[in-house]
Amino acid sequence: MSGDGMNRIEKGAAAELHELIENGVLKGRKIFFMGNIVNVYKFMQELETECYSVCGMVDNDTKKAGRYDIEGYEFEIHDPMDFFAFSKEEIALIIYSERFWCEMREQMIREGYQEGINLFILEGVSEQKKIAYIKKAWDILEEYKQKYGEDVFCYLFYGPIGDNYLFAGYIEEYNRKHGITNFVCIGTGATRKICEIYGFGQIDTLDRESIVAIEYLYMFLGDSLKNVHILPIWDWAFHFNRDCMRLNPRFSFMDTYIYYTYGLDDKSVLNPPKFDYDLEMVASVFSDKHLIPKKTVVLSPFAYSIPFQPPESFWKRLGKGLLDNGYSLAINVDPSPMHEKDEQNFIEGAQTVSFLLKEGMDFLKMAGYFIGMRSGLCDVLWNAECKKIILYPAVREIDYERHRCDMQFGSLEIMYGARDVREIEFDIKRKEDTLYWNNVADDILKGVLG
Repeated sequence: MSGDGMNRIEKGAAAELHELIENGVLKGRKIFFMGNIVNVYKFMQELETECYSVCGMVDNDTKKAGRYDIEGYEFEIHDPMDFFAFSKEEIALIIYSERFWCEMREQMIREGYQEGINLFILEGVSEQKKIAYIKKAWDILEEYKQKYGEDVFCYLFYGPIGDNYLFAGYIEEYNRKHGITNFVCIGTGATRKICEIYGFGQIDTLDRESIVAIEYLYMFLGDSLKNVHILPIWDWAFHFNRDCMRLNPRFSFMDTYIYYTYGLDDKSVLNPPKFDYDLEMVASVFSDKHLIPKKTVVLSPFAYSIPFQPPESFWKRLGKGLLDNGYSLAINVDPSPMHEKDEQNFIEGAQTVSFLLKEGMDFLKMAGYFIGMRSGLCDVLWNAECKKIILYPAVREIDYERHRCDMQFGSLEIMYGARDVREIEFDIKRKEDTLYWNNVADDILKGVLG
């Protein structure tokens, strides 16, 4: 594979893949990949040209299962249950994901796969790479001192929108407690979106590799690393502090930020963001899209933190029922390159909208109704002036070491005291039960119609 156009990480992954080929560990195996489609499909093509049996990808998002085409290359995406049906002795699973490789590796080891035998990680963290990370992080922090001042305090963010929202919401309280007056928020694009609506003046965006580098510096120096607070202390890059405490059944989602991330007391108050209110702009969108003020339902069916989601047929039935009863319908999608293929308007008669976070409060106030999966968007807009219906998977046997998405943990009413909200659990074991989902859709429709 040519190295043209590859960044350093991609080149390293390509070199490790060729090492696997040369060592012969892939011969005679059914090969699967796990990771970002855009990152791995070229590696899949490469192995096929070498006459290896490439069976496709494994993806935890079951909606992606099936045939997939990218730039004319077709392959199969398998959900985990289909993949687990293969014999461990006949497959080789190759993981390449800059962001989630730790979680994916952990998931497969739990299922009995053995690293170096039927599980292979591209660009795993070698000792040499850890040392390089530490040096890189030190240079980054020195640059911040030069840019923002010797006394600058760095808040390191990472994670989805909802996590970033809660990280940002307690910064003022933490600043007051520790006398911090000069700070910079560093993280991803999601961090910038959140910190902008909070009105924080100093924000810097880093790539995932730089964030991991700072985490490794923290693991190396510990508490002697001054003026840096790593907010996602449960990040999977760490060799410790996995979610065992954070996801303890006794804690709510909010508790983990107050106590675990910031070490504040239970009287600490979440600081609300500073939204830009521009009803005229929102009104123009409603006019252009032919949406009815106070009689528009905004649907938000996409939530990447929830592995068990309703089928499209549920949303289509709900949408048709709303349209038939005189409501206008809008589906909120993320047009960014990361999500544009996954987030598509699939309901006939619905309008596609992509409002910015800072516009969300006005948009929902003018719409009147919001129905969505429990995602980070719900955190940001929990107190929007509209009727809200939020869906949760009814998870009874929760793996507390990894992730929680149940209503007991993430309820908007429990976390924020949200009003005018109805929270509904759905049965994840009845995904193929059409009658069940029709009944859930009809029940929600009755709730909207009154």
